[in-house]
Amino acid sequence: MEKRGLSTIVATLIIILLVLVAVGLIWVVVRNVIQDSAEQIALEKFTLDLEIEQVQLGENQISVKLKRNAGEGDFVSLKFIVDDGDNSEIIDHNVSLKELEQRTFILNLGLVNGSKIKKIQVVPVFRLDSGKEIIGDVNDEYIVDNVLVTTNTCSTNSECDDNNAGTTNACVSGVCQYTPITTCTGGDNFCPSGCTSSNDNDCVACTTN
Repeated sequence: MEKRGLSTIVATLIIILLVLVAVGLIWVVVRNVIQDSAEQIALEKFTLDLEIEQVQLGENQISVKLKRNAGEGDFVSLKFIVDDGDNSEIIDHNVSLKELEQRTFILNLGLVNGSKIKKIQVVPVFRLDSGKEIIGDVNDEYIVDNVLVTTNTCSTNSECDDNNAGTTNACVSGVCQYTPITTCTGGDNFCPSGCTSSNDNDCVACTTN
């Protein structure tokens, strides 16, 4: 009788222990789901809008002009993803921007050939109220096309003047770079195809030759 009673107690204790372990495992899963949902809700309230306005290419580094448009969401750093079609690398900048602020970032390259870059993406890193940092989604993407980087060496922008009003000329890392003007932007002294005086003040409306 004593052995049977002891066996019953041991079995009961084992069952209780298994139940406690199961409850603990279930709580870990539920807690992670709740935490992930809370973090997702926190990210969804952000309306941050970053815009890559201009890119200048060089072999070992590139210049990226970034603007923050109106929108909610404070971030603590930025990740620039640079892709040349064969390789990609992530370059971090521990910086934040105020609304409507513009800043030019110099990205020093390692794996990627700057003169062959195809795509640049910018990703913000947010810090939640809990102190945890979360990497957001790609906020803007810049497709690099129709950019000609020559082998002409230079030290100033004026040395890269090609007497072509349809391009912007720049000396980047000692190499001339020419970028065709394709956007309707006033003040660049050029009227691209498809632009009019209503969206580009460099396009002069006329009625006769």
